[in-house]
Amino acid sequence: MVSTAKLAGLGGMVAGVAHEINNPLSFVSNNVCVLQRDLAEIIAVLALYRHSEPILEAESPEKHATIRELWGRVDMDYTLENLPGLLDRTRDGLRRIQQIVKDLRVFARLDESDLNEVDLNAGIESTVNIVLGHAKKKQVKIELQLQALPLVTCFPAKINQVIMNLVSNAIDASPEYGVIAVRTIAKADGVRIEVQDHGSGIEPEVRDQIFDPFFTTKPVGVGTGLGLSISYGILQDHGGTIDVESVVGQGTTFSVILPLKPIVKLKSQENTSRVGVALAEWGEM
Repeated sequence: MVSTAKLAGLGGMVAGVAHEINNPLSFVSNNVCVLQRDLAEIIAVLALYRHSEPILEAESPEKHATIRELWGRVDMDYTLENLPGLLDRTRDGLRRIQQIVKDLRVFARLDESDLNEVDLNAGIESTVNIVLGHAKKKQVKIELQLQALPLVTCFPAKINQVIMNLVSNAIDASPEYGVIAVRTIAKADGVRIEVQDHGSGIEPEVRDQIFDPFFTTKPVGVGTGLGLSISYGILQDHGGTIDVESVVGQGTTFSVILPLKPIVKLKSQENTSRVGVALAEWGEM
């Protein structure tokens, strides 16, 4: 029930992102493109004016003086030099927003409500991209070490949720300027995913409790204690496993192993189908 609620909540969030961001983002991006084109033409016209300055000065000294005074007041040389770069950086920012929206779509796998054969690397890259903002706030670097993987039959949105939980926990556990490694390794009968941090580690006396519902070592109000429990259940449903190795003061590594095809019979994808319904509007975009 908790997993269903979380996925339905994710669906509502992404649908809201689609509605509230995609449309204005589209016309803002188009307007910046038009502005860049027009600015290039304006710069060309101003370059011609600069070449014609001696003629203007000879024919109309007063107008020339007024133009030169205004030119200096707005620091036109500096403005013309920096405007193209300013617009380039603006377009880069808009592309970043567009990529985040696309990554949310990949994360939720809006068009995949049933079992599918997928490349898990694509979902991992998108999921990590979504949490980059959280990592940057703590000055934490995430290194992706992804090997080529065989296709895995799974519910992609649920596996992405597992990766989200593990990487978010690793960020929370990491010190400032820490490094998190996310690895994928192809195995003979499946794939292995590792999320390694160099944080404070997990005390041995609580290690056996970390997958229990509502158990958390985070401060009150920071975590619900459900992330690892939900992840454990998702992986069990897929016939996979999750293990942890931790050394206090040195860090923690969570290792996920997934078979290429589920070993156990998975239930009908009722949970994800609810996400699909919640995201119907987004899926049409």
